[in-house]
Amino acid sequence: MREYTAVYRVTVTDASDGPEVVVQASGLPAIGDTYSAGNDSDTSVECVSLKPKLAGDSPLYWRVVCQWQTKGTGGGLPPIRTLDASGNHSDDPTKWVPEYSISHMQVSTPCRDAIFRGDAAITSSATGEVLRAVDSAGPIVNAAMVPFSPAPERLESIMVFRCRTHLDDYPATINANYQNTINTEDLWVHIFGNGGKRELFVWKYQCFFMPIGGALIRYNDQWVWDLDIELHLDMRGMMGWRKRLSNQGYRHQASVGDDDGFGGTYTEADISPGNVGTAAIRGPDKREISEPHLLTMDGQPLPTGGTPTYLTYSVLDEMPHQQILFDLGVNREDWS
Repeated sequence: MREYTAVYRVTVTDASDGPEVVVQASGLPAIGDTYSAGNDSDTSVECVSLKPKLAGDSPLYWRVVCQWQTKGTGGGLPPIRTLDASGNHSDDPTKWVPEYSISHMQVSTPCRDAIFRGDAAITSSATGEVLRAVDSAGPIVNAAMVPFSPAPERLESIMVFRCRTHLDDYPATINANYQNTINTEDLWVHIFGNGGKRELFVWKYQCFFMPIGGALIRYNDQWVWDLDIELHLDMRGMMGWRKRLSNQGYRHQASVGDDDGFGGTYTEADISPGNVGTAAIRGPDKREISEPHLLTMDGQPLPTGGTPTYLTYSVLDEMPHQQILFDLGVNREDWS
């Protein structure tokens, strides 16, 4: 059997164009075309696979890997398993049980809160009270209760769940609406094997839905999309991909009489609902602080010995994911 592979670069003008648009670009072979690239040609083979993939960080540049095989060999890139839910061989790729893999990737993130493991508690030099007890959780601060800047780094692991499944059409609408989003509800992810169906439970906010990749292949004279569904699961805590930040800064909410930073002071007319001014936090020497200070929830410097506060933000779009797992064939209601 003869086989050929060629790689093409495709540039699109619309950042929302996905794999379905890319494989139709001018100059690319179509499924079933004979091999022709440069001075090479072979009419005994036919194109059986077009696999588009982003070429970098920009959504405008793509690499398309095209593959040809001898005509009449069925074509396509058969997966490890061609079994349906009953355990029987099927010539219909959309009936195949999906293939799964789990790996991990490590990420380095700023660490702003942790458990204090010092040999002794942090105490107040003025009153002797305990400001930070050993084995207590809270912001990472020095003995003056000032957060470290920059914050130390923490190395953590993210679970990467992959599912290879097959559909007649590329799910362009799902990809456009759900890529780079996190889940708003608890998820059950189905995993099918010889022992039947298993389920992976994922709390809300822990699932990041990656853009859908795949290849248009020909298998047993049937055109089908061989898709890679990838979920990045942040199971480090209940907040998942949401960001929980230590409430700290260099400025506080202004009050009447505070320095406005322009040579004057704030007046009652300057501070009104929806118009909150800020003023620099100053130390005992009246100088502006050079390190961030912990704040209360009303934006004032946290008093010595006060309880630290935190702010939680959604930095990614959030959507329900459960139904799209069924739409993509990752989960299947009729399989047990």
